[in-house]
Amino acid sequence: MNTSSSATGVNVSVFADAYNPSSSAINITSAHDYAIRLNGTEGEICGADTYAQDPTVGFAIAEGHYASSNVTEARLLNLVNPNVTYSCPLYLGYGNPTGFLFQPMSDFAASYGCDQQMCMSGNASTASGGTVTGYWNQGGTFNSFPKGSYTVLAEDEWGALVLSYFTVS
Repeated sequence: MNTSSSATGVNVSVFADAYNPSSSAINITSAHDYAIRLNGTEGEICGADTYAQDPTVGFAIAEGHYASSNVTEARLLNLVNPNVTYSCPLYLGYGNPTGFLFQPMSDFAASYGCDQQMCMSGNASTASGGTVTGYWNQGGTFNSFPKGSYTVLAEDEWGALVLSYFTVS
């Protein structure tokens, strides 16, 4: 995470990734072991709202300061405009795969064992990220981050959770 501020507000850049540091390809069984289930409006423009289409890696921002002991109580901000239709490619979580084959020294993986042969073909990056300057309300109005503290969470489907914080003053 990286933050910067200007006269127009705060910019928060988030990057989360699942990476194979080994010099060999590795198979990893799918786990769906999320600390918080992201619903497709909280950081992942092309995220999903069903168990069979969870992103392998995702991020979200919550207003307030949370720790691993209470992060499930966090109220996640809507980081995706509800009035825009996005053109999204297939991603690794599509089709409820049973596992992933990660390429050596890479964040690229191929999914396998999907429901009804619906696995995405080829390798895709597990990276997730972007620059966020505020959040959307349900009516589609954009709001810059008001003064306060915020928790950024990045997680993967194997239960790894990283928390980071920023303050707007």
